[in-house]
Amino acid sequence: MRLDSEVNSITTQREICAAYVASQSYRGWVGLERCYNDGGQSGSGLERPALAALMRDIEAGEIDLVIVYKVDRLTRSLLDFVRLIEMFDRRGVALVSVSQAFDTSDSMGRTTLNVLLTFSKFEPETITNRVRDSICNRKRHGRIHGRLAPFAYDYDDGELVVVEEEAEIVCFMFATFLERGTYTAVMTAVRDAH
Repeated sequence: MRLDSEVNSITTQREICAAYVASQSYRGWVGLERCYNDGGQSGSGLERPALAALMRDIEAGEIDLVIVYKVDRLTRSLLDFVRLIEMFDRRGVALVSVSQAFDTSDSMGRTTLNVLLTFSKFEPETITNRVRDSICNRKRHGRIHGRLAPFAYDYDDGELVVVEEEAEIVCFMFATFLERGTYTAVMTAVRDAH
């Protein structure tokens, strides 16, 4: 995006949003003169100066409706989006995405948002459960989840097998710890012995 050109996509988005606000004047909407614009910065995180200013103004009660051209102009992270919406809800602030017909100031928009938030919470939980089940299943069948086998073991056709030379070192380490009682003593003994 060329931010230095006289008319850029940020200018276009601002004009479209302003026109939308004007079209909603019958609902009492009035646009602010200031614009919260983090041009040239990624929407992948929340650490942006204009977004921080927007949050401060929301906390100060100066804003009751946030208009964006697209939701990804606010954030591209689903988790960050959920956090922002929770903060908006606490302060009674609605969110409108002009190009996506998304408006939490009415009941249909709030319903759509609730469906989106439900799926946003469902997705990571499903992935977490799937990964946990996979790890448990591999362990149950004597396999390790991951690439490296633990010290003193190796893979043989996907199964863990003992590497005798390394197993002797592990036994030596355990015996030394039981005898001397400190990890430092074990480290010194291994270094001296091998």
